[in-house]
Formats: sequence, structure tokens, C-alpha cells
Amino acid sequence: MARVHGELKEKRQGKGVPSSRWWTDSPEACPICGFPIRLLPYPPFKLQVNGHDSRDPAKLVDGPFMVLQVLSTWNFEVLGHQLTVSDIKTLDMYMKRCKLGPFRLGRALELLSDNSPEAHQELESLRSKARRRLDGLKHIQRVRMNKLDFNEQGTGDSPSNGSGNAREAEGSKHRSARRPGRPWGRQRDSNAYPRSWAQ
Repeated sequence: MARVHGELKEKRQGKGVPSSRWWTDSPEACPICGFPIRLLPYPPFKLQVNGHDSRDPAKLVDGPFMVLQVLSTWNFEVLGHQLTVSDIKTLDMYMKRCKLGPFRLGRALELLSDNSPEAHQELESLRSKARRRLDGLKHIQRVRMNKLDFNEQGTGDSPSNGSGNAREAEGSKHRSARRPGRPWGRQRDSNAYPRSWAQ
């Protein structure tokens, strides 16, 4: 199991990713897609669902998954939290800093406020690309989760073994979390303007 985990760490190394890779020791799963934070090939996004002034710890989420989901569904409410202007600016900087693709929520909202046919076409193109990328990401995460389950079953750890009990508990936690592909809220109309931006 240690060898398999080491191989996963080597495969997750890439350009534009901080060398510390602090999240690979996280026992949490993304509350949006259910994918283990430690297996992400990029740093997770720290989402402060209770506001930036809250003392509650931020939730670690799969940042690209969240951005692609928002663009695809046009639902700006995440985990009961309505994304604010500050959230969106921080997300855009995160996506750029970690080189996670051209998907920017701020740009999408700029296009929405522009009533020209060109802006509308660009917005629809951006959302269409986001839907395709999200489908691809869901598939990748399903495959990796299936491989992880297979590798863990192949170790043959007995329930009496301490590491086996810990692994079983972790597996149960991941299975109870959201699986990739499950929407977190109702879909908004594509022409609706997020409440936090309408004020």
C-alpha cells in the first residue's frame, strides 16, 4: 500500500504546483465531488463558506471542479454559500496561479453584463467548454476512485489489523461523501444574474 501511495504522489507532480504539496496528507474528501483531497494533482481551494471574517476553518474543495460546475449549471450557491465578488476574484487568481485552465467566473460575468451578440456567443462557448471539461474530470475521478478501491481490496488487510480498520473507516467516509457528478443545487436559468452581483 505504501508503494502504491508513493506512485500516486509521483504521478501528481506537475508544473505550477507548489512543492510543499501539503494537501497530500489531508484525510478529507471534497464536500462537492467526494474526491479525496490528498489525491488531487493540484492544490485544493480554501472556501470560506461562513464568510471571510468567520473564525471557522475554510473547507478544502476541488477548485476546478467547483468552477466548472458553476459555469455549467450557472448556480453560484456552493455548499449553502452564495459566492461573493471577493470569492470569485480569489477563485480567478487561484485558477490562474495554479495554471488550471482558462475558466474564469469573473470573465463569464463580464460577458453576461455585455448584451452584444459577440459576448453572448463567447459566454455560451465558454460554458460549453466547461461542461465538456467537467464531464472529463468526473470520468477521471471515477476511474481513480475505482483503482483506489481495487488496490485497497488487493492488500488483504484483515479487520483485526489496525491499518485495515483505519482504511475501512476512510473508505466508508469517502463512500458517504458526494460522488463526482452529483449536483449540489438546483440549476439556475442561464440568463439569471447572481444575487451577490446584482447588488
